[in-house]
Amino acid sequence: LSALLVVGFIVAEGVMLFAPKVTEAEPVRVVEVIDETVPPVLKRIAECESSDKHFAENGEVLRGKKDPNDIGRYQISITHYGAKAMQMGYNLFDEKENEAFALWILENEGTGPWFKTKKCWV
Repeated sequence: LSALLVVGFIVAEGVMLFAPKVTEAEPVRVVEVIDETVPPVLKRIAECESSDKHFAENGEVLRGKKDPNDIGRYQISITHYGAKAMQMGYNLFDEKENEAFALWILENEGTGPWFKTKKCWV
């Protein structure tokens, strides 16, 4: 089912359905991420941040060595982004949602949040 938001209406298979108007200030939550949609720079960041792994050898979600508040494949800081991720409905401990939120960070803030590993992924 494909849908398009048009001034407060959703057009789905030729049928107009009423939907609340979405403003630019509202974050859009996207969870299903297909690997091909991840930009090459984000793939390199994941490799540098976590060896492209979401889980540690013990099966638990990977946490940062220097800062255990850095979570998962993209080592997203729950100290810095936890509230925003929660507000948007993302669970940073979930592998797909960690990646989806990393995409959100990249689209909204660029690569700056991963500056500490920049020498590795540039």
